[in-house]
Amino acid sequence: MIKVALVDDNPQVCTQLEKALAASAVKRGVNVDTAVYYSGESFCSSLDRGRNFDLLFMDIELEELNGIDAVDLVRNKYGNERMRIVFISAKAEYAGRLFEHDVMNFLVKPFTDEAVDEVLAKYVRVYHRDRSRFSFKFKQSVHQVDSEDIMYFESEKRVVHLVTERDSYKFYDTLENVMNRLDDDRFCKVHQSYVVNLLYVKSYQADHLTLKNGKTIPVSRANREALAEKQLSFYFGGEKVEINEE
Repeated sequence: MIKVALVDDNPQVCTQLEKALAASAVKRGVNVDTAVYYSGESFCSSLDRGRNFDLLFMDIELEELNGIDAVDLVRNKYGNERMRIVFISAKAEYAGRLFEHDVMNFLVKPFTDEAVDEVLAKYVRVYHRDRSRFSFKFKQSVHQVDSEDIMYFESEKRVVHLVTERDSYKFYDTLENVMNRLDDDRFCKVHQSYVVNLLYVKSYQADHLTLKNGKTIPVSRANREALAEKQLSFYFGGEKVEINEE
């Protein structure tokens, strides 16, 4: 089940989104549960009551609490980094200023049902996966971490460091064994010492990549081709993607 929040002060826009998402869900073979809010305040109040969402369609130009400020609360007050954000606006010029908010997509009003379908298709392809857990043993205890929470693995001699946004763990193993145990195409070995979760990558360069928390991870020449192929299948479904050589 994909839990979706629709936030727009225009009821017609919300109705269009609901209908387009319902049709797209049937087409994609997934179940979608939508909740509609006509203000940023009512949406955030639902988060205060414990509601959570996987995907958020957020109008930018809302009265009082605007869409950008509401999303800042999602990330900073509620600490929710998993919710995928799709901003909506009649002003296309907003698009270039929204990268810092970790936006999955941007819809310009008036948008088509096909555009909504493309958004859900990307979400299903990249983010909608069965929850899996990575297990490891350290000091006679077995630990488990949700795979989607893992930002990267770092190897230091015989010790592997598993790093999430909030914690870091270590255990004895090799990255080769770690990759063999990760039945998950979100992960890619980019260096002899690093395996990264592509969901947490903010930008790519030829010899390094930068994670959303600002950490820089080296990319070895031997792993550049594998990384490019992983990007093709993971993010773009086979479309061409370029890694900046500068």
